[in-house]
Amino acid sequence: MQVKTIIKKKNYPRTIRSYFVGTMVIIVVAAVYGVMQFTKLAEIQDAMAAEQEQMGTLTLKADKLAATYKTIQSSYETEFSKTNNAIQDIFPTEDDYTNLTIKLEKIINDMNLASNPIVMNNLSFGRARTDTGSDYSVLPFQTTISTTQDNFDKFLRYVNSSGDLATGSRLMDIRSISINFSQNLNAAAGGEMLDVNLNMNAYLQNNTK
Repeated sequence: MQVKTIIKKKNYPRTIRSYFVGTMVIIVVAAVYGVMQFTKLAEIQDAMAAEQEQMGTLTLKADKLAATYKTIQSSYETEFSKTNNAIQDIFPTEDDYTNLTIKLEKIINDMNLASNPIVMNNLSFGRARTDTGSDYSVLPFQTTISTTQDNFDKFLRYVNSSGDLATGSRLMDIRSISINFSQNLNAAAGGEMLDVNLNMNAYLQNNTK
């Protein structure tokens, strides 16, 4: 008995179409995915460019602020140094009677004119003392001047304005005044000469605290 084997004929056109459709679907999906990824990449690149631009702007601003800060800091340090030096002149941490002597002699010499004389005859300092509970110390001193009334008034105004940061004059005051009238030693002075004895105090920072 003869057995026949039946081989089913394959539908190649249909299979090819299926492959073609599948391939096209894959291509379309890949294209859509690629476009989506490209769009995301473009957005990321745009965002990075914007961030870089913003960072550049912020860097410039930071540089400007740093330069401004340095200028302000330099100005502050200069002004602080000037103020600190002025404070050391008017309210020192030590007796500094040498500098005080120089300034007193200068103000006297600046006022001394042939037509309006003033002369400092002597200047002596006591020992600096600190009163209990005080934030400052006192340097007592005594001076005697021969002067016209006009120059004596000027000297009193100078002492009264002492401690001013603008002038840098040592902080001091007058504790007592003794005045004697003497002969007019210079007729051009236009008035009687005064022999004035002054007991004064200059002030300094308290170093014991």
